[in-house]
Amino acid sequence: MTAQPSPADARRWLEAAARWRAASLLFRPPSAAVATELGALAGELAGGAATALTPFLDLPLDDWERAYHAVLGPSGVAACESSYDDAAFASRGPVIADVAGFYRAFGFVADPGLGEVPDHLSVELSFLAYLAVKAAYARHHGLDEAVTVTEDAYGKFLDDHLLFWEARFRGRLAAAGSDLYDAAARWLAACAGRG
Repeated sequence: MTAQPSPADARRWLEAAARWRAASLLFRPPSAAVATELGALAGELAGGAATALTPFLDLPLDDWERAYHAVLGPSGVAACESSYDDAAFASRGPVIADVAGFYRAFGFVADPGLGEVPDHLSVELSFLAYLAVKAAYARHHGLDEAVTVTEDAYGKFLDDHLLFWEARFRGRLAAAGSDLYDAAARWLAACAGRG
């Protein structure tokens, strides 16, 4: 049996997708393309959500790049899930394999230009945005099985992966003392339902 299409639910999922995608852009190396996409997303988000992105959009790209490398660069705050899993200190493989398994199951391919491991925050956030778009499509078209599978995977990935480590990550970001990345941490907390 196919459910009635649900445009309102689809719209909520698309809004979630835009928020997750914006979050993913905040935690990847800044570039003109990233700034352009972030600006476009800000234009699609309602009121306060768009305003929260202003610190990034108003900052000259060179300054944003310096802040990124100071906070999230090689000697900065680790932005990979396996860096927060005590069991992964012996081997990051199981965490990365589980994350990659989710990606494969849903046909998600991370931006190859990013050059990050599967459990990097930006990649995980992009995946949540991707799942939210799939859920919106399924809701819009009344595809019951796709709704169930996608929304279940979304919740499981959020609980088992992102929510497992994002609070500790945000704590380390706060300790880094960057106003810009404090703003990014607040955005992430809001997306994760903790802000």
